[in-house]
Amino acid sequence: MQELLNLTVDQDKQFRDIMAESRKKIDEVRAAQRPEVEAMLFKQQPKIEAIVSETNRRLMSILNEDQKKKFASFLKERENRRMRPSYGGRGMEPPQDHGPR
Repeated sequence: MQELLNLTVDQDKQFRDIMAESRKKIDEVRAAQRPEVEAMLFKQQPKIEAIVSETNRRLMSILNEDQKKKFASFLKERENRRMRPSYGGRGMEPPQDHGPR
């Protein structure tokens, strides 16, 4: 930003400080909402899994035997990747009860 706006050294420092403060506030808002978001995702998960299962069953019904094997292999690999921990991934553990607010 310093180059784009041709900021002075002092302006650049102030700009960075303001941006850092803003990021911190946004992170705090997101952290405060995390339990509600996790609870919503956990509640939706069985419905989503049922839709995915039905979709895969329907897709398999239109494939020939060779295609079915390849698709099953694809699904297995996708499931293996999904089960690996990843940065920011949504593990579907029950939400923590943080008591009344």
